[in-house]
Amino acid sequence: MSTDARNKMKKRLIIAGAVALVLICTAVVCILVSRPGKEIIDKAEPELPGVVGEFKTLNADSGMIKAAEDDKLILWLDGSTSGIVVESKETGDKFYAVPENAQNDPRASKNTRNLVSSPVVVTYYSISSQKTIEFDSYSNATTEDRVTWAPLEDGKGVRVRMVIGREEAARLIPEQISEAGFEALMERIKEVDGDAAVRQVRALYLKYTYDTANEEQREKYPALDQMDIYCLKTSANVYNREELEKYFRNIGYTYEEIDAAYAELGYVSRTEAFACFRMNIDYILEDGRLKVDLDAGEIDYDRDIFVLTNLRLLPFFGAGVSGDDGYVFLPDGSGAVIDFNNDGSKKNQLTTGKLYGPDAAETNADRGSQKLEFRYPVFGIKDEGKAILGIVTDGDGVANINCQLGNMIHSYNTSYADFIICQGAQYESNFASQENWVQYDRTGYQGHISLEYHFLTGEDADYSGMAMAYQDYLRREVLPDQTQQNQTMPLMLDTLGTVKNTVRVVGVPSFQSVEVTSYEEAAEMVKELSEAGVGNINLRYQNWYNGGEFNYFSTDLNMEKAAGSKSDLKKLDQLLQENGGRLFMDGELMLADIRKSFDFSYRLSADGVRNLFNKQAYYPLLNIATMKTMTYYLCVDPAELLSYYESFSKKYGKLGMENISLGSVGEVLNSNYRKSGYVNRQDAEEIERELLNRAAAAYQNVLVDSGNAYSFGSADYILNLPDTNSNYIIEDGSVPFIQMALHGYITYAGMPINFADDYGDSILRCIEYGSVPYFLLCDTEGYVLKNSAENNLYYTAVYEDWKDKLIEAYGRISGALSGVQEAHMIRHEEVAENLYKSTYDNGTVIYVNYADTEQTAEGVAVPAKDCAVVQKGGDGR
Repeated sequence: MSTDARNKMKKRLIIAGAVALVLICTAVVCILVSRPGKEIIDKAEPELPGVVGEFKTLNADSGMIKAAEDDKLILWLDGSTSGIVVESKETGDKFYAVPENAQNDPRASKNTRNLVSSPVVVTYYSISSQKTIEFDSYSNATTEDRVTWAPLEDGKGVRVRMVIGREEAARLIPEQISEAGFEALMERIKEVDGDAAVRQVRALYLKYTYDTANEEQREKYPALDQMDIYCLKTSANVYNREELEKYFRNIGYTYEEIDAAYAELGYVSRTEAFACFRMNIDYILEDGRLKVDLDAGEIDYDRDIFVLTNLRLLPFFGAGVSGDDGYVFLPDGSGAVIDFNNDGSKKNQLTTGKLYGPDAAETNADRGSQKLEFRYPVFGIKDEGKAILGIVTDGDGVANINCQLGNMIHSYNTSYADFIICQGAQYESNFASQENWVQYDRTGYQGHISLEYHFLTGEDADYSGMAMAYQDYLRREVLPDQTQQNQTMPLMLDTLGTVKNTVRVVGVPSFQSVEVTSYEEAAEMVKELSEAGVGNINLRYQNWYNGGEFNYFSTDLNMEKAAGSKSDLKKLDQLLQENGGRLFMDGELMLADIRKSFDFSYRLSADGVRNLFNKQAYYPLLNIATMKTMTYYLCVDPAELLSYYESFSKKYGKLGMENISLGSVGEVLNSNYRKSGYVNRQDAEEIERELLNRAAAAYQNVLVDSGNAYSFGSADYILNLPDTNSNYIIEDGSVPFIQMALHGYITYAGMPINFADDYGDSILRCIEYGSVPYFLLCDTEGYVLKNSAENNLYYTAVYEDWKDKLIEAYGRISGALSGVQEAHMIRHEEVAENLYKSTYDNGTVIYVNYADTEQTAEGVAVPAKDCAVVQKGGDGR
């Protein structure tokens, strides 16, 4: 959560009452009001080459097939697993989608070995049985010879066609059969498989006769008055049925014979149909990278009786074996590395994170612990002298990023993406006699699932190389061509115009907006800091319109009088420009605390978000002390966001502002399951991307919070970019992965320094991560903040208490980073305990020492709790 979001976590009971009143008012009058039309952005589908020739069977007899190659890579198809192998022409290193010895893993059960041997795993929900079932492609496609392939027309790729599951309606097993028919079958089985097979089959059937049957059995089997029958035992498990089916197939038994047997008895089978999923996967080599694409909308299966809920694609691509030297990389916060579980000490077998944070339309449970979000769609594995980085290039809005560690149920350490095709939710009943209600999104994600893999060797085979590979992708797809031209170190400064406080009006308590930092007081702050040598001040001004701290949704822009006049605002803007800085007025389009009474530009019933049960959904706000949901925000239907933005921007533009802050657009992503206005989360992402693109075209600079990856192409500034990981017990280190990818292209800052647990370490972290200094300060007395509704969060934001420390922090950070503002951080490493090294492409190397004593590295003495900046030749290596 951004500082803005965190600063709205504690709500007074009066807000809950206001929300309830608003809901009642809305229900009464919303029918009288029309709303603007919705705008959905259609994303262009990727252009994929067609196939050449006929599809050929891929199985164990196919061996290893050289399917495609380019100047740098060779793509192999492995018939034994239906997986792929990518080989580097330069080094000869091979990257396996399925580990080489997966079927011989001594730690794994048969089912687990099959999962590890599968390039595709699907999870589905059976509507009739109300069960969730997992299918792996190895045992449900590869070993059944249901995989084919064909080369693509450009010669650099291949299409693999999989049928995962059973195309037949049911197993080839008679559930009921006459005695004569059964004995004839036993003779056929005896001829092919012998007496032992006959004994096995007989053991799984019960014989019924009219004389021995009781009244209930005679009613259940009406054919008994004409003939004796054999029935399959209800105790026959999946393994028994697989063995039976093998014997019946061996004798050439057919479904037509089963139908005839049932017709003779007048029996109608109640066996559930088999699930079957047909899909195409394209593997394409392009300039030393591998692109993988699967069209989720073209997956063919019976949607009337099954729901495809999740899909895992290449979950063990590049996996490392326990015992190897390596680690898994996850996009947790700034980036996290998790060493291979070689000693078996790590007990969390699966760690997962939802890309782009929580979704208001989905079930949001209490977390139990503080965690950061996964805000960029990458994952990686380093194994000995090679590494692999995966990037989700399409379908990221419905993706999770996962890590599995070895030495538990199998021997492999891996990270991968899985995709939520149809979201599910469960309504838990409060009555013991009533079952929980399960609901699924039956429309589901219909777009492409696309990934891009980078293969790293030598010095590039680590998290620094992964970061550079991701930067390469961003430069090709979204980042500007030119690096930033910041000669002076920026200061990012947040301030609040108003907060809500209880004041007395004619002796009567009233909850009102009170001035915290007026435009005039903000100008005085800027003057003082500029005179003290702080340059390039970028001020974001919050809580200034539509209710201030507890803002309400409206297409109007009503400035809070407590903050000052429009002329005062204009003077503040001019002052910042004269001093080389910028003013960003914050616009909240995603979330609101309340809805203004009798303002029908936002109607919760029509313009809010709904969950899978068609109930109003709210964005959860966590109490950071208890990690439990404390209260909720109202949300805007993603289909309405563009119209809200256009209305806001039109009025905002009249103020003459050249820059804009759209903080929560960079951190909040909601879908909407409204029956009459369905918006998938991937569609919502495209809408937000378009909103940011429009803002980038209309304003000189755009600022967002947290930095979800879809904002990278439009945002010039990102605040609250995570500068640590979630500190999970299995994580072995926090790394500046996303900072390395963005440095020199987007100005970023971590959390406000005055909100950090350790002031000194937070300055060092800025220097280590290349972050600009950032403070949230208000020019007011402490008691004003302490008595506000947010006193536990704002109490440390008094400007006078922090002014001298801000000037000191700015001087230290500027002194260390002034020479690398336009450079790119190309390498980061820990050179000793608590001693880190950041290398830039202009030859600058910065050492940061968190220890309480001086340390020396590579001949450079680094004072305790300080840094050392060294200029080296070339790229600093």
